[in-house]
Amino acid sequence: MRPDPARNAPVSAAKLLTAALLTMIACLTPSPSKADSTARVGDEPGGNWRPMSGVGAPSDREHPVSVWTGARAIFWSGFVGEPHTARRLYDGALYDPATDAWTPMASGPDTSFAPTATAWDGTELLAWDLAARSGSQREPAGWAYNPSFDIWRPLSTTGMPSPRFDAAVAWDGTALLVWGGFATGATDPLTFELADGARYDPVTDAWLPIASLSAPSPRGGVLSTWTGAELLVWRRAGHGEDHAGARYDPVADAWTSMAAGGPPTVLCYGGSAIWTGTDLLIWCPFDGAAVYNLASDAWRPASSQGVSYSWGNNQPPVWTGREMIVLDQWFGHTQSRRYDPTTDQWSPVEANPFINSFIQPGIVWAGAELLVLGSIWDGEKRTQTGFRYTPPR
Repeated sequence: MRPDPARNAPVSAAKLLTAALLTMIACLTPSPSKADSTARVGDEPGGNWRPMSGVGAPSDREHPVSVWTGARAIFWSGFVGEPHTARRLYDGALYDPATDAWTPMASGPDTSFAPTATAWDGTELLAWDLAARSGSQREPAGWAYNPSFDIWRPLSTTGMPSPRFDAAVAWDGTALLVWGGFATGATDPLTFELADGARYDPVTDAWLPIASLSAPSPRGGVLSTWTGAELLVWRRAGHGEDHAGARYDPVADAWTSMAAGGPPTVLCYGGSAIWTGTDLLIWCPFDGAAVYNLASDAWRPASSQGVSYSWGNNQPPVWTGREMIVLDQWFGHTQSRRYDPTTDQWSPVEANPFINSFIQPGIVWAGAELLVLGSIWDGEKRTQTGFRYTPPR
């Protein structure tokens, strides 16, 4: 072997001291584990958009069902076409943000199924249609999708609530709660809104009625959220005059009234309800927002500084664990905002530089970033594209 002159050259004391110090620092600095790296994803500077992979992604559609499983996002179903000729799609895919890869979903319900409510129960996607067609009649139906095994199964219809839409829907940790809503096909305004519901247990595949004693008055257009112990419901819009909210305890199967109040209007069209961990946050894109504190049973208005309430393309908001994000980007102009209920302040969301407009995409919060999939408009044509947004930390 030929001798290496550089290796055999004398080393100065200064170089030896420098090497020793670097070695000591390396030994004292812990190597980042996989868990540590994952934790730091949410601590990146953020405020940036980046594209998802398009390989294997679902085809162009609006309003896809979108849920986060804890590891992957499910984007399924949705509509394609103009409003008066739109047709429902029944395919979908699962997206893994860790690998930026898509996996197709198995074929599921037939074309008579149109999901009006969905929930993730920790194992399955529960998709429920209380207006599915069966011949000339509308009858309820439901399906469950298990992403671990890529299989669908039908839900029992015995005891399932009657046909309705815009009902309160929530997963309480053991059962799917469904209450209220507008009756499908009703022509009498006095019977249009409903005041009943049921609980679905996926383990037993059984429905049980929700107590009617002390339940709120009939109401549709219900905004609802799960607190970890109670279902909170608040009337978004309706024909009645009673717009007070109510709290349902599934363990006790009992109702408790909420203090009157809420946003400045009782017609909260396009509204949403979010549980922040301590408060109910009601968001009305055209009229304002309000916060209900469970402990004090009191409402307060949310700040209106830095936010517009006449948005042209607002999307359903998501909760990050710290703030609410509402996307609104149309023809290159963005009014997307983030709201922090702790400070009662709104902050802008950076415009997505890759697109001109969002068109009713599917949106989920994946623990450290926002995943957005749906039709986009570039000013001339529509395409299906996915994006990832990391908010500032």
